[in-house]
Amino acid sequence: MQIPFLNFHTHKQDQNPKVFSITNSPCEKLEPICYGLHPWFIDENWSKKLEQLKCTIQNKTPLMIGEIGLDKLRGPKFDIQYEAMIAQLKIAVEFDLVCVIHSVKSYSECLAIRKKWKSKSRAWVFHDFNSNEQMAKAIIKSGCYLSLSPRIIKRYEMNPRKYSYLKTLDLDFVFLETDDDLKINIFDMFTWFSSIRNIDIHTLNNKFWKNLELITGRNYECILAEPCRASVTR
Repeated sequence: MQIPFLNFHTHKQDQNPKVFSITNSPCEKLEPICYGLHPWFIDENWSKKLEQLKCTIQNKTPLMIGEIGLDKLRGPKFDIQYEAMIAQLKIAVEFDLVCVIHSVKSYSECLAIRKKWKSKSRAWVFHDFNSNEQMAKAIIKSGCYLSLSPRIIKRYEMNPRKYSYLKTLDLDFVFLETDDDLKINIFDMFTWFSSIRNIDIHTLNNKFWKNLELITGRNYECILAEPCRASVTR
């Protein structure tokens, strides 16, 4: 049995049967695997949407909550985003779910929240991580994970010295994703990361699946078998 390549975070379904995509809301024309109130789309009615979110989680079988978080460049006022994030963290704890974190110019604030919630909740995964080594280490030290997107490839190519830490980044805390990129697919991500780490893509994929099993508390077969999962050729 060939294990499908894991795309940790996307808003579009990959039709390739060799890929398992973890789709996060909002999604285009498909049912997500992860549900959450994205900080960009929170408005004055977010509390009502929160109730709808909780209802959805009760009736579906989500893998995680996401994406949720804080963004200082886009979205409503920061305090509103903060309140919505805390409210969703409470739901994540109630249903024992991992959180997929959206963080733009707000890593420090998110880590401060994480410090208060670490003993209560499962791990968080900071998706689209593209910051420096110091921040990567701080996130890992907090017990959280990093998901690298196509954005990190561009930054690595522009400044390979600054991002050389990717060559030794602890794989126990890493995932790869495509997010909403239209030009780079998950195979491109694996090929690139394999080249800078000098590790076979299948070995990397197996490692990322083990990471996913660890943080969710579900094994590979269970994740693929959940009713809301996208179909995968096995």
